[in-house]
Amino acid sequence: MEIKNFLKKYKITLKELADILEISRPTLNTYIYQYEQEEEIQNKLYQNIFKTIFTKEWGDKVEIFEEINHLKRNKNNENMDYLSENLELINSIKEKMYSDMKGAKEVLPLYKFINSVLYNYNGDDGLTGYIDYNLYLNGLKELKNISEEEKTLISNIYPIMKNFVKDKLIFDEEGYKLFCQRVEEIKKMRIEETERIEKEFQERIRKELELKFNIGKTIEEKKILELLEKIKF
Repeated sequence: MEIKNFLKKYKITLKELADILEISRPTLNTYIYQYEQEEEIQNKLYQNIFKTIFTKEWGDKVEIFEEINHLKRNKNNENMDYLSENLELINSIKEKMYSDMKGAKEVLPLYKFINSVLYNYNGDDGLTGYIDYNLYLNGLKELKNISEEEKTLISNIYPIMKNFVKDKLIFDEEGYKLFCQRVEEIKKMRIEETERIEKEFQERIRKELELKFNIGKTIEEKKILELLEKIKF
């Protein structure tokens, strides 16, 4: 039975299926195409879910959704490569993130910053220094392991933050001006880097398309969506 007929039989919409699987609609479309073409879905969890769900008869969609959740929980329990403490932290972060992101746009800047920290920690000296200051302050890094460079940074940051908490700081016009200049510099750098990457992508894609078209090949839209889903940074 084709998946669209299966979904129609049990009155399940594509949106409902994507939501219960916790994947985007384009990803769902890719997985459906791969499954119906008898291809292996690269994600083993979803390969198992599709194989289990779409080859059986069910009472109703509630029973189907319960089985999907059961399969997802079992997969989570297979994460034996993670220490229990790490898994607890992962689940705590996920729960908080899912709760915060339910239509609350004001939290987006915070999570963008968190994402930036995760990907740039130890790569951006300024960001790393400020994060380390907070880690040491809250006992998440041991002071006995602090470096001389970190001591120098913290000895300058702490008095400023202490005065800020006690409302004793005085506005520094020159300092704020320099800060605003740096904000604009970072914006410009990001735009330039985006344009550079975009240009390189376009050039590589153009060459690849020319190669395929020159040998008479055509590219289906589903294949394009599949390729886009595989792009990871």
